[in-house]
Amino acid sequence: MKLKATMAIMATILVLSVVCGTSGVAGSPTKILAVMTDKDVYCLHEEVTISITNIGDEIVGLLSDPPLSILDEAGNLVYPEIRLWLYTELGPGKTVTYTWNQWNDFTDTFVPPGKYTVETYSELDLEPSKTFEIVVCPPAPVGGFEVPINQLEVPSNIIDLLTPLMGIVSLVSAVAAVIVYARHKKKQQN
Repeated sequence: MKLKATMAIMATILVLSVVCGTSGVAGSPTKILAVMTDKDVYCLHEEVTISITNIGDEIVGLLSDPPLSILDEAGNLVYPEIRLWLYTELGPGKTVTYTWNQWNDFTDTFVPPGKYTVETYSELDLEPSKTFEIVVCPPAPVGGFEVPINQLEVPSNIIDLLTPLMGIVSLVSAVAAVIVYARHKKKQQN
């Protein structure tokens, strides 16, 4: 009976991780790790935040620092090139967080757009993983919003209000220029 309940819990966790798609969950019913990214889609060169959480009720041993690898769509390792083989314990409910700047440690360049997978290194037989995507994003608009030039329309009532004002501003500018010129000439004569 206890085995059936355990299998039901594991099946539920597996179904939830597949259906939700935002995290990978793996482990025995008492030793369970989840790996998550803060988003599913990132812009090129945007920092990727990766969290590994012990969602079980026993300590899980992480086998390296960082305890993860990032692979491209072809399965090639892009991060990290150097790993410390070091055993670290992650207690129940505890999380370790890492950031990745999308740098390929093996080619010394930023990674291209595509799908990437984070895999963990722990004492578990089945390691959780999480796939995310990097895309080229349009440049951010300048000034907080973007108005296409060919679609810029100023209501006619605003133009009617601004036309006399522009005439007054032009007149004041001309008078100011004459005054400045007259003072300059007066200084030259003295």
